[in-house]
Amino acid sequence: MNDGLPEGWRESAANWASGKNRICELFLFGSRAKGVFTDKSDIDIAYTLTGCDAGETLAYDIIEATTWESELQLIVSPMVQLHMADPLTDAIVWPAVRAHGQLIYSKLGQLPLG
Repeated sequence: MNDGLPEGWRESAANWASGKNRICELFLFGSRAKGVFTDKSDIDIAYTLTGCDAGETLAYDIIEATTWESELQLIVSPMVQLHMADPLTDAIVWPAVRAHGQLIYSKLGQLPLG
């Protein structure tokens, strides 16, 4: 499905994620994953983190999220919006990822979440 993004962006994003020890999975979701985007649509990318303590993963997200989003904006597009998706507690992002998300990266040796 056409996502309106430059060829090779998925490989670049997956390579970026592979360099982050705590990122377990990376997904494209939202209008670009559904193929209903416009030129002004943002690029919604969700990630899951390794670890099972909800407080720890939330704290890690708070510390890293802004830096990670800036890094992905340089790699993919300034329109990237990065979202943490916690399969156990997230009532907004994770259901969207489950409904129409496209897997970009999965850490070897980790079972898929959710």
